[in-house]
Amino acid sequence: MEGSEAPAAKKDIFQLIKEAHSSKPKSSESNYDPIETHLVFLGAPRSGKTSVILRFLDRDETPSPTLALDYTFARRTRGINNIKDVAHIWELGGATSSTPLLRVPINEQNLHLLSVFIVVDLSKPHQTQNTLNTVLPSLLDHIRTTMSGLAARGSKRPKALTQHSLKKWESHPDKDKITISPIQLTIIATNYDKFLNAEPSLRKTLSTLLRYSAHTHSASLLFTSLQHPPTLQKLRTHLSQHAFRTNGLKHSVFDMNKPLCIVAGQDLLSNIGPVPKKPFKFEWEKYTEYEVDRARAQKDEELERLRELNVRKAKEKKERKQERK
Repeated sequence: MEGSEAPAAKKDIFQLIKEAHSSKPKSSESNYDPIETHLVFLGAPRSGKTSVILRFLDRDETPSPTLALDYTFARRTRGINNIKDVAHIWELGGATSSTPLLRVPINEQNLHLLSVFIVVDLSKPHQTQNTLNTVLPSLLDHIRTTMSGLAARGSKRPKALTQHSLKKWESHPDKDKITISPIQLTIIATNYDKFLNAEPSLRKTLSTLLRYSAHTHSASLLFTSLQHPPTLQKLRTHLSQHAFRTNGLKHSVFDMNKPLCIVAGQDLLSNIGPVPKKPFKFEWEKYTEYEVDRARAQKDEELERLRELNVRKAKEKKERKQERK
C-alpha cells in the first residue's frame, strides 16, 4: 500500500542481547576476557605461607615444608560464557632472601599481573624485623632491575605501572615519605591468637613496627589466625581481589586491641607514631615469657612428681631394712 510503512520485524531475545553487547564501548580489557594473575608468597620458614595458600584454595591439608619454590594455581569459571580465570600461585621457601629464585615468579612477562605477599609469624617476633629487613630490599631491588630491563628494550610497561601506582598516592599527605611500589604488596601476619598472649606494650611495639613497614612501602597489612574465622574471611576477600579482581576490603581496622586490617593508603604516619630504632632483644624475651613460664611450670611439676616418687621409694626401702632387723 503506497505511503504506508512495512511493520517492523520482531527481534528475538538473542538478537537483542547481541545488539546490546555490540553497542557498548569497547575497552582494552573487557569483562569477557579471561583474567590471569600471579600471586607470590615470601617469608621466613614456618611463617605460615603454605597454610595461608591452602585456606585460600579451601583445601583441608596438612602443610608440608617448602624447600625451594612451590607452584599451584586457582581457577574460576564465571559468566554465561564460562570464562575461565586463573591465578598462578608461587611460594618461596627456605631463606628469607632468595634473590635467584625471585627471578622465576617475578619476571618481565608477568610484572603487570603481579601481587606479592610477605608473611610473618606473630608468635615468632624475633623473626619479624629480620624478615622485613631482608625480604623488602631484595624484592624491591629485583623489581627495579626487572623494570629497568624492560625500559631498556623500549617497553612502555614500566612507566605505566609507575604512573598507576603514583596516582593512588598523589593526594596522600605522606606521599613524599613513602616508597611507592609499582606492584601491589601485602604484609600478612599469622598466628594472631598466640599474639594475644603478649603484654599490651609488646603488642603495641610489634603492631607499630608492622604498620610502619607496611605504610612506608605502600603495602596493605592483615593480621590473621587459623583459630579466628573473621580474620580468615578478610584474608580470603583480600586474596580473591588480587587473584580474580573481585571487590576487595573497603574499611581498615586500626585498633591495636583488635586484629589489624589496613588497606594500602589508608594509614597515616601521624597515627602510627614513633617506631623504636634499637633491636627489641629484651622485649622479645619478655614477649616469649609466657611460653617459657608455661614450659618451666610443666618441668617443675615433673620434677616435683619425681621428687615425691624418690622420697616414697626411699621411705619404703628404709622400712624394709627395719623389718629385716
